[in-house]
Amino acid sequence: MTKAFWVISQIVQSKLVGRYFGIVVKNGMTEASIPIGEIGQIMNDILSELHHIEGVLGAYPFGHVADGNIHLIVGKENNSQQLTKQINDIVYQPLSAVKGSISAEHGIGIDKKPYLQLTRSQDEIKLMKGLKQLFDPKNILNPGRIVN
Repeated sequence: MTKAFWVISQIVQSKLVGRYFGIVVKNGMTEASIPIGEIGQIMNDILSELHHIEGVLGAYPFGHVADGNIHLIVGKENNSQQLTKQINDIVYQPLSAVKGSISAEHGIGIDKKPYLQLTRSQDEIKLMKGLKQLFDPKNILNPGRIVN
């Protein structure tokens, strides 16, 4: 069943962005975890700000709201780092104030790494680094992701 949902998510992303915007956007989907009671206001604010950015063609939220997990497909004119940073700043900046997270089930990876300190304390990041060192002392598992 989980695989079916993943396939549907990929189809929605590729078809919606590709068909309506004429492009398939690398990293055109992002996600966040937002307390359920804050989802409406936070998403309204994020969508309003995104619609005012030159180069953003549209933004479409979806997800499993019952657990606070929101995905956001953002259609972009291009894949410039500047545009991607503008979008990420708008999506991730408000999460700290509501004790949200820059990630739900898809992890941090490389793209969200600069935003980790928004929703994790220095002590939490230090703990992550310690666990990484403990279980992967040679840094062979996902090097450069989340913590170095």
